Amino acid sequence: MPEHCAAYSCANRRTAENRARGITFHRFPKDKNLKKKWEIAVRREKFTARDSTVLCSQHFKEADFDRTGQVVRIRDGVIPSVFKFPGHLQRPEKSRNTSASRKSEASLSETPQDNSEASTSHSESQPEDDHSYVMPSSPTALKARLTGALERVDKLEREKKNAKAREKRAKTTVKSLLSQLCEKNLINEELKDRLEFYSDLKLDFMARRGHEYSKEHREFALTLHLHSPKAYRYLRDTMNFPLPHPHTLQRWLCSVDDKPGLNKMMLDMLEKRRKDDHAKYGRVALMLDSMAIRKHVQYNPHNQSMSGFVDMGDGNNETDVATEALVFLVVGLQGHWKAPIAYYLTKTLSPDTQRVLLTHALEELHARGIQVVCVTMDGHATNISMCNQLGCELRGNPQEPLKTSFPHPSTGDQVFIMMDACHMLKLARNMLQGQQLQEGGPDLRWDPQTFPSQARDTIPPPGPGSATRSPPGWTCLEHL
Repeated sequence: MPEHCAAYSCANRRTAENRARGITFHRFPKDKNLKKKWEIAVRREKFTARDSTVLCSQHFKEADFDRTGQVVRIRDGVIPSVFKFPGHLQRPEKSRNTSASRKSEASLSETPQDNSEASTSHSESQPEDDHSYVMPSSPTALKARLTGALERVDKLEREKKNAKAREKRAKTTVKSLLSQLCEKNLINEELKDRLEFYSDLKLDFMARRGHEYSKEHREFALTLHLHSPKAYRYLRDTMNFPLPHPHTLQRWLCSVDDKPGLNKMMLDMLEKRRKDDHAKYGRVALMLDSMAIRKHVQYNPHNQSMSGFVDMGDGNNETDVATEALVFLVVGLQGHWKAPIAYYLTKTLSPDTQRVLLTHALEELHARGIQVVCVTMDGHATNISMCNQLGCELRGNPQEPLKTSFPHPSTGDQVFIMMDACHMLKLARNMLQGQQLQEGGPDLRWDPQTFPSQARDTIPPPGPGSATRSPPGWTCLEHL
């Protein structure tokens, strides 16, 4: 792009000083006929404008500009007319040499003196009381006043348009959209509170070509699409906000470090939140559950490795295909929030290995100032054995009290075991199914000898608050 004006004897260059003075630069038009007129108006010998040739704004009249938008433009069909040419390039003015023109010139040469004397006598006789609403007597002054009024109208229209543009830009912030999304039932209050963190984020920044998405824009788009795809489609398709395409979000997620094991990034984020709000993030419950997955091995092009094998996050290569995923989830005791902190791809996990994984998770959370109050799990035999190894007593004498807590590996504080209530009811249903029950008032009675020995060994213990078990063969309807 050229740095100087192409007009004759014009030394204006594209500098910050000239920009501060309000000098703008404009390229020659693409229309061939209009471009030819501009070249003739410049009056340079053998001059041909290129695509990047420009003229500065000092060679145009004020009425030639369109200042209604954010960028100053030249009106359609305008030809530059303000130049400082030397004498041999000045166009001679044509004069009429008729009898009528000679008489009019003679009359004009005589009237100035008479008009001056008349105006002097008139000013002496009447005081000066020219108001803004008085029409001037001279057509030239009337035209000047009309031109000034039109310029003021144009200025007010530009200010109005700019004010509307500022108002529209102000509504592109995340904070102005959250209430609208809540009114349309596209997001709930929990998601609204989570997105309040990006309240000052401007979405119009995403529309600028050549700019990469910032970290905040990526986090907002990923969070909104994860929790409410419907709200994401509404903003992107209906409101026409320049949000990334879902395929772009999927590509971003593929680059996230999601290897099995403890997620250090999630733990560091919880530590940061805990420093900001200790009451909400300082005391948590840890949940662990094992879920079945399909046996499948596939190639991961991002890290150029095969995924789907057993992976405990220690970097050791296993040859067995994983059939389960053990997930650790942190749930806040104050506030509605949860965060996955680890997962492991397993096949057959022993109680010893699961105890080591749970101890490691407790130590990592304690190192970041987060206190685990209780651990929640289902009544699987592996979980019962792991709890007994940690210090609980869940398979003792049915007549003796149960111990449903174990010491924290770092602090020694009591960490309670909470069995999942839904899973406990399912296990009780499975054991009672097919047995002969006898009604005796509010109690049910069955013959414990009809239970298989394996079923009697896997009767799940109650959670904290139930110190002893009921006698074998008896249960209360109120407990069901």
